[in-house]
Amino acid sequence: MKRIVTKVIGSPNLINNRWCVLVESKYYNKTLSHILPFDTVSEAIKVHEGYEYMISDILREPPQASFKTLSIQQPYALLAAMGVKDIENRSWKTDYRGRIYIHACSFRSAQNIKYALTSEQKEIVNRNPLIYDFLEDKELMYSAIIGHVDLVDIVEDSSSIWALKDHYHWKLENPVLFESPYINVKGQLGFWDCREYLKK
Repeated sequence: MKRIVTKVIGSPNLINNRWCVLVESKYYNKTLSHILPFDTVSEAIKVHEGYEYMISDILREPPQASFKTLSIQQPYALLAAMGVKDIENRSWKTDYRGRIYIHACSFRSAQNIKYALTSEQKEIVNRNPLIYDFLEDKELMYSAIIGHVDLVDIVEDSSSIWALKDHYHWKLENPVLFESPYINVKGQLGFWDCREYLKK
């Protein structure tokens, strides 16, 4: 059975590897809300008033929250959570797309906040002196889950100033920096699940 979209609510959201669109349609004078899932954002943004879809297209199971987490050294963890750094460089890739929690690795006494930044990167960072103030906080900004981002794509040819050669470039969007980070959290390699810490 076909349905016709009478209203598109908001923009597509990336949830567990699917681009989801919330829509309304009419059925015997009743207004119904449905979630339509798509494999790509280009498909999702084509949904408009008058768009036809089948009942079988409707997402029946509520999307499950993801607690995938990456441990990242400072200052890169903070820069990603603040939206300054839009690329995460990794030697491996994944099919996963969606929310990733950012865990800032433990503090190193010899760590230089500016230690690995290029002159171009430093210029951008220096526009926001609060970054260095944040990084001085050894309790909240190290061994802590400090925010989250959305992984929207992985490429090998990003032109971002944060992209490194011979790496996979993880494209990050929708950054969130927590006002109250989850502290005293030990990091792990690769993806790991942080849900037990978020409940504390």
